[in-house]
Amino acid sequence: MNERIVVTGMGAVNPLGLDVPSLWEALIAGKSGVDYISLFDAGSFETRIAAEVKGFNATDYVERKQARHMDRYTHFAVVASLQAVEQAKLDFSDPEDIGVIIGTGIGGLATLSEQFTVLAERGPGRISPPGSRQTQRRGLLRNQACLENFRERYGRSGSARAGLPRRRHAERVS
Repeated sequence: MNERIVVTGMGAVNPLGLDVPSLWEALIAGKSGVDYISLFDAGSFETRIAAEVKGFNATDYVERKQARHMDRYTHFAVVASLQAVEQAKLDFSDPEDIGVIIGTGIGGLATLSEQFTVLAERGPGRISPPGSRQTQRRGLLRNQACLENFRERYGRSGSARAGLPRRRHAERVS
């Protein structure tokens, strides 16, 4: 494919800021996103610092019901995507030209942690192995919730067709 791609909008949710302007300001000021861990009790760990995203509340951006079906990393992706779309002032008049692809190797750490807890408390027969139907469904539900958020926000309806762009717009990613 020889089509050119132009970046027309940007979004960011990271330890230095919850949007591009705050990220840029922190970078220019030489700030670090590393601080003491606050998302869980790190008292028993040797390392008690991390680069956490602080001050972020998913329900400020997506419906509570949708947020419950997404891991935290998906919240970040959705919000950064929404920021980029708004900055770009994209025209969604032809929804067939729009696609969303979300990929992850192991899923969210929250889901992985849940499964470790299930393993420890209830045994190996009760966990959802990677690739199982349940794990795949949960991943699809999370991605579907992301797509539904876009459609609701920008007035689109109908099937998301699994969120994949038309073949003519897709490139093989390896």
